[in-house]
Amino acid sequence: MAAFIGSKDWRNVLLYRGTTEAINAVMYSLMTEFEDGDNIVTTHMEHNSNYIPWYALCREITPKFGRKIELRIAGFDRESGELDLEDLERKVDEKTKIICCTGASNFLGTKPPIEKIVSIGRKSGYQHPNGLSGSYVLIDGAHLVPNTPVDVEKMGIDFLAWSFHKMLAPVGVGGLFVRREILETLMPFQYGGDMIAEGKVTAEKVEYNELPWKFTAGTPNIIGTILAGEVTELIVDMVLGERYRHISKEERTEKAMEAIQEYERGLTQYLIDELTSIDGVTVYGPKDASRKTSVISFNIAGQHPMDVARQLDEVGIESRAGCHCATLAHHYLGINPPASCRISPYIYNTMEEMRYVVRAIGKIASA
Repeated sequence: MAAFIGSKDWRNVLLYRGTTEAINAVMYSLMTEFEDGDNIVTTHMEHNSNYIPWYALCREITPKFGRKIELRIAGFDRESGELDLEDLERKVDEKTKIICCTGASNFLGTKPPIEKIVSIGRKSGYQHPNGLSGSYVLIDGAHLVPNTPVDVEKMGIDFLAWSFHKMLAPVGVGGLFVRREILETLMPFQYGGDMIAEGKVTAEKVEYNELPWKFTAGTPNIIGTILAGEVTELIVDMVLGERYRHISKEERTEKAMEAIQEYERGLTQYLIDELTSIDGVTVYGPKDASRKTSVISFNIAGQHPMDVARQLDEVGIESRAGCHCATLAHHYLGINPPASCRISPYIYNTMEEMRYVVRAIGKIASA
């Protein structure tokens, strides 16, 4: 798992039930560190799981402790779907404790420039209790990790959360990478069980286990964890077969993910080009597949996205309709009702299937 995201040390990877729980774990672990007057910067393109925890912290939790934390939300270009980096930079200052941003929007598909966001955070000058300087950066990688080469060390990410069920594994396991300098002083999210050092519980003092066990309270999802680890190798082997066995696991993973990214870009660009040429169809997000992950969200004039999804289902096409838990972005674009239909090609899909999808959507749009 650690090698799959470029982490040099497996001890920097914690396991939770999914991206949502991982992000909540960061929020609760940092909660006691926030000072009155601090702020959090996020964006209008976030999944609810990377917005609501921070909303709750600022509006519902810390006020009960007499602390005022501001939540600032950066916008995006309504035409291109690209993050407004200048707006984000304006909102970050010396009181910004953490920047929380999607790695790839599950609605628009947009991939914000993570390295530039990290650079903005590093320059903020925020002083953390552990002595580190600069705003932390948390990346929601749920739609990034399954489709894109990720190297947390090179990117400089402080927190990366992702889910294994979005990359061929069963539901119920998610990963959270935490930079070692942060992890060493981070408060646990949950208490009890294996996170306690063996025999180190007395009425006067409790000592916690070493990393990463300090963050593994309760009984883990053992079978799910094993399968999640296996799937990281399965994906690489599916793509590369017996090739490149002579190089390191990290290098081999990178080659496999580059191949997946390139393949999915071809499918995605075809869908974008064809769907935007159909009268009445509006496609959201970047129109250049190299600037997004493999999700294409769209609406058909005069038709509710739920009805579109139902018609696609009738001809054997799996899509998703609704707000995709990206409610902020739908409202930001003025979509009423706040919903769209989404097609998400993956490594097992073919170009012929994409042609079938285009023909089906064309028929629905012309009805």
